[in-house]
Amino acid sequence: MKHIILITAFLLILISIAVCAAIEDETPILYYETDATINDVFDLQQDYSIKVMDINSNNGDLWIQVSLEGDEVDNGFVRENDPYEYILELEDNEDECTKKYLIVKVSFIDKKNSGDETISKILIEQFLDPERSDSDFLILGSEVSVEEGEEKILKNGYTLTFTDIDTDTATLILKKDGNILKTEDEIEEGDVFSYTLEDNGEVHTIFMAYVDTIFEGTDSKIVILRNVTLRKDSGIDAGLNIEISLSDVSAGEEAIISYTLDEAASRVEVFLDGELIDHRNNVDAGTYPAITGKLDAGIYEISVKAITEEGLEVEKDVAFEVKSKKQTVSVDDIEPVVGNITDVINESGIKEELKGIPGFGAVISVLALVSAIMWKRR
Repeated sequence: MKHIILITAFLLILISIAVCAAIEDETPILYYETDATINDVFDLQQDYSIKVMDINSNNGDLWIQVSLEGDEVDNGFVRENDPYEYILELEDNEDECTKKYLIVKVSFIDKKNSGDETISKILIEQFLDPERSDSDFLILGSEVSVEEGEEKILKNGYTLTFTDIDTDTATLILKKDGNILKTEDEIEEGDVFSYTLEDNGEVHTIFMAYVDTIFEGTDSKIVILRNVTLRKDSGIDAGLNIEISLSDVSAGEEAIISYTLDEAASRVEVFLDGELIDHRNNVDAGTYPAITGKLDAGIYEISVKAITEEGLEVEKDVAFEVKSKKQTVSVDDIEPVVGNITDVINESGIKEELKGIPGFGAVISVLALVSAIMWKRR
């Protein structure tokens, strides 16, 4: 009996050691293939970054440094068939052991030379740090199933579609607001589909997923994705600027809006106080007009929203005032009144008496103008 108890205790200890030694599976949040040269810095998610310290000119091996909020946390080497991994260790008081989390993985893909410079192609993968904020993510580690031809609605205007599904492969299409961002043909089980943007060295994987299952049945065709991640795309520099100009406009007139793009856009929409009044697709850089209907006096807001080819949105707002029309008196209105006053003066016989008065002509002109205004108002 004692032997059984000892063996059981020993097995429990081994199990405990194995649990603590295992690396925890965390959700992947970044997947990025890129070229790297010496001193390149890649800003990742959750305030992590990678700096390329040096590269072996013979084989393309890299020495890299990993930092968190600018402070180095680790460094190591990336070699062919020997990726670098940064493992985060956290004390788990409940299990009374140290748990390990894979946070950053960098794999070597290829090497090329450009003059005297050595360029290494690498794959950067990042996994969720459980201690840091995940508020930037709209979907995190979910499973999604998509039938052939179905447009699967995700969040923030993103949709996913599979076509050409057969036993082994399928075509995946990622869209935002109806605009195609990425298409990948003949994707297979085990592949990773990702859509990543780089903004001045900062890397953002907007969408990524692992293809778990491609199924072709008698009556249905379906693809199952796992570890689906979708992050917010706000705050990323779209590299596109909008300028708006308007002509002066009075009540009862149409306003002509001119907007200028310095880069091409997939779609441009123009809103007047939140109501769509104009739109264009596949817009080149340049200046374009938009015309409102006739406007009443008041304050209005024009918004021009452009969607880049990468699916990022840029919006510019301008407020403007439509003024009431001013009351004006034309020469045609004044002439008959002046004529009437002249006739009265001539007929009254006082013309000769008034001629001797200084400023007689000016007085007559003022009286004529005042009379014309009063007549116009009536």
